Amino acid sequence: MEADFNDDIDDDVISAVMDDYDTNKHNYDMFPFPPTWDDVYDTSKQVTAPMHTLGPGIVKNTIGMTLDFSSQRNKKATFLKQSGLLLDYIADMKLDWCKVFSVETDKFGGWVSENWCSYARIAKWTYSMLDCVAPDFQFDIPETPVECWTTAQCKGYLKYYDLPFGKTAFETRCKAAEAYHDDNILKVPPHERGGSVEQVEEVIEAMAATFSLLMQKEIDDDTIVQCDRHLKIFLHRLHNLDISLSSTGKKSATGKTRLETSYSYLAALQLVYVVERYGSLRNVWEGSFAGEGILQEVKPLIKDLRTNWHLNAGRKHFTQKVMKKLMKEYGNSCSPPYLRNDHCVYGTVDDALSLFMNNKPLSILQLSCGTYVVVISNDKFMQLSKKKWFISVCGLSYFKWSICNTAESIFFLGVMLHISVYSYLI
Repeated sequence: MEADFNDDIDDDVISAVMDDYDTNKHNYDMFPFPPTWDDVYDTSKQVTAPMHTLGPGIVKNTIGMTLDFSSQRNKKATFLKQSGLLLDYIADMKLDWCKVFSVETDKFGGWVSENWCSYARIAKWTYSMLDCVAPDFQFDIPETPVECWTTAQCKGYLKYYDLPFGKTAFETRCKAAEAYHDDNILKVPPHERGGSVEQVEEVIEAMAATFSLLMQKEIDDDTIVQCDRHLKIFLHRLHNLDISLSSTGKKSATGKTRLETSYSYLAALQLVYVVERYGSLRNVWEGSFAGEGILQEVKPLIKDLRTNWHLNAGRKHFTQKVMKKLMKEYGNSCSPPYLRNDHCVYGTVDDALSLFMNNKPLSILQLSCGTYVVVISNDKFMQLSKKKWFISVCGLSYFKWSICNTAESIFFLGVMLHISVYSYLI
């Protein structure tokens, strides 16, 4: 028996322990821990973890951090209300590839992985309003001498650097002049004190870019390099925003940033290895009928929880599975259009025109020939045309569009076979 005893232990105690070991060796056998306890499994070996790391982990925590930004400006409730209105339009479409719910509070109750992943698709759009809801405080220092500034200009200067006003107009002018000439007074601009709208937008842009790369259908060596690069850019921008927020907001009890304490962000570094080993994260979560993939096929079939709802859902699921197999055997590799709700079919031309003219989101299709269309009932469609570039906000480029005010008849299934992209016009 090899033992490393502390020098403070009495020799008699050591001798007694050694004697007992010689007599009862079985009492000193190591407890038989499970073999898996001897190995540290990283995230890349747990193939079901990455999707939850990306959705309820990274996306949810990032949105929470950006809401802290609006909270510091007392605009959290306003931003949630305005973004909730946008989410209402998307939620009403009930599209299988973008399942989001309306939100009224920052709790996001009932949201799971697919909801957070869907939100990541449209996050740049919802955050494009942040500059209007919680704008940065702007102040241009006048070119005239500080002694000639007006009281309003003095207050603007002090507010810009978060310095106190005087009790009277004269005291305010004196404080502004003192702060302007005294380099020893700490003058921290807003973008370094609580973050800026640009910082938040950069975080959202980086998150969306990282999410898009990780979820690509096809992964090659260049994509893996890009995934690693964009993930590190995202974490770097997130860390900078966290430091800015902690300078004025609630600080961690340990003094560490969220990047250091959040398991989701630490585990994010493993996602590149997961993609390199298993390919797209779609293979982990959306893998046909393996694992959670089957939920995406079954959940749309459950309309209510009436008697025998599970039997009805199972019957519909197997019926659609058989139909899909039959269509494939007869030379049609496309899934029946009713298997998934990938786009909206608008009732009349006026319905689609009303949404377009009022700048509301539209469900559109891009055909393989490059044409954009809106689907109308009775096997018709309306064609859209993308005009010149208008503006870029939060990483999104906005263009001016036009829409044909009449519907053309088509062979509906024929068009469905040539669809290139399902998307929104927002």
